[in-house]
Amino acid sequence: MTRDGRDRGWLILTVSAIVLCACGGPARSGVQTPASWTRSVFHGDSLVVSFTHPKSWRSQLQPVSFHYATIFGFLSNFGVQQFCHSSSTGGGCIWADLGRFPRRGILVTFGSGGYGPGPMTQEELLGAGTPLTIGDHPAHRRTGRGQGCLGTGARSSVVYTVLDGRNQGVFRIEFCYRGPSTGTFQNQADQVAQSLRLDAGKTGLGPSPS
Repeated sequence: MTRDGRDRGWLILTVSAIVLCACGGPARSGVQTPASWTRSVFHGDSLVVSFTHPKSWRSQLQPVSFHYATIFGFLSNFGVQQFCHSSSTGGGCIWADLGRFPRRGILVTFGSGGYGPGPMTQEELLGAGTPLTIGDHPAHRRTGRGQGCLGTGARSSVVYTVLDGRNQGVFRIEFCYRGPSTGTFQNQADQVAQSLRLDAGKTGLGPSPS
């Protein structure tokens, strides 16, 4: 994988969407899901991952496996392109090749990582950010200006890292956005994250770190 600045096998994950709602803050259990939202289920790294999101966030591209990390899925409200390429001499992944964010474009990527090199503590896996709980799982939340997002043109990002109950590795979901109403975008990302469920899945179903 050709990207500078990776942190110990960490995979930068991202998500994009166009419909934004004024949710007024992070969602809590019992908050009503908007009628324009749907729930999607993904499999990877012996996990079953599900969450609610706006129907305009379309699942695109195939899962991608890397050393120490994997991307289960890509959701966005605009067309994206394959960013990993193979050739007779090898291959690599170029983040910018995914495409340019349009105004109000949102991209969400999610998967697992943190498998090395070497053992990592829970705090190292969670990384920087504000502590919170998603379901029964310890998590960290941090915001940024789109640094590390796939594609080009993202101006805002929200990253969640979530301990998935296993002895190693961590689940990560990143929301990336370009456009006005950054606060509204962050509130929507929080509502999606609070709907997240992580359950044990079957080994070999979906992508896994190589």
